[in-house]
Amino acid sequence: MIQNLIRNNSFDQGKLYWTVTSLFGINKVEFLPNGGHDGACAKMTIVENDRNVNNVALSQTITLTSGKQYTISYYVKRTLDVTPCLHISF
Repeated sequence: MIQNLIRNNSFDQGKLYWTVTSLFGINKVEFLPNGGHDGACAKMTIVENDRNVNNVALSQTITLTSGKQYTISYYVKRTLDVTPCLHISF
């Protein structure tokens, strides 16, 4: 059976388990009950954009097992000329 390791992956529980980081105080993340691919969503608003990919970030720590294969997928909707990206750190 496939297990999703990301907790609250659909944002149905708002920001529970997520860490929000904003490079500038005016950039923000809102957790909304509607508007997502399958319901709830996290809406990132970038007011000041210097093309820094880390203006606003959502993160969470998960535990992985060495030697095991993982698949990562996500859905992003954008309205501006900003390239969403995924960063993975070990």
